[in-house]
Amino acid sequence: DGTTHETTSYRLRVPWFGLVFALPIRHAIRHRRSAGAAQPWWSPPDRLNERQVRTLALLAIASSAAAFANTLFTQTANFAADSFGVGDQGQGYGGAAVRIGILIALPFAVLADRIGRRRTIILLAWLTPLFCALGAAAPSFPLLVASQTVARPLGIAMAMIAGVAAAEDMPRNSRAFAFSLLAMSAGLGAGIAVGSLRLADFGDNGWRYSYLLALIWLPVAVSLARNLDETRRFETVHPIAPLLDRRR
Repeated sequence: DGTTHETTSYRLRVPWFGLVFALPIRHAIRHRRSAGAAQPWWSPPDRLNERQVRTLALLAIASSAAAFANTLFTQTANFAADSFGVGDQGQGYGGAAVRIGILIALPFAVLADRIGRRRTIILLAWLTPLFCALGAAAPSFPLLVASQTVARPLGIAMAMIAGVAAAEDMPRNSRAFAFSLLAMSAGLGAGIAVGSLRLADFGDNGWRYSYLLALIWLPVAVSLARNLDETRRFETVHPIAPLLDRRR
């Protein structure tokens, strides 16, 4: 009858967040003729290639793990303090110590410039949940504070370097789009930390389960180690760095 039927087969390669984009991409492909050359409203201004999509998704899930670590202590400090019989003053000192620990993040920023964004992010993706999980075994409030004084800055460093990697690897017209996805993913990680407070209902030490929950982010470290590429900018600039004045 003169009708043409077209079938499109494709495979969606978006790590961790493929289900979020499955229906929107299916709809965009089905209606691409009526939409013409216009990008869907939810897509970035640039057409990202497979490598850029994969990198952005991996950096987004890394941001989720980082935000979990950044939120965990502030949400559970009251429960832990009650368990250890620590008053408001002790909680205040603990909160101050954890925040001063931000200084721990600075060496990792230097390390990322030396050995690369990829290797530093992977290292932090392993260290952050492990140090968070140490809080589950803390025998006293000071030792809990000590573990999170390390864990929280590790998460902050990971979020910071993930942002740098996104800025270096995304097309210039899509960097704001990339940062918005990292921010939403960070909200997901923080939301998981807040949601874990329900575990505090399991007795006086129920708050320890929130710290144990940090181990769910270890598969993220495995995924990053297997799939995350070094940024193109670092690969391009790093070989010529020894030729430049180090005082730069």
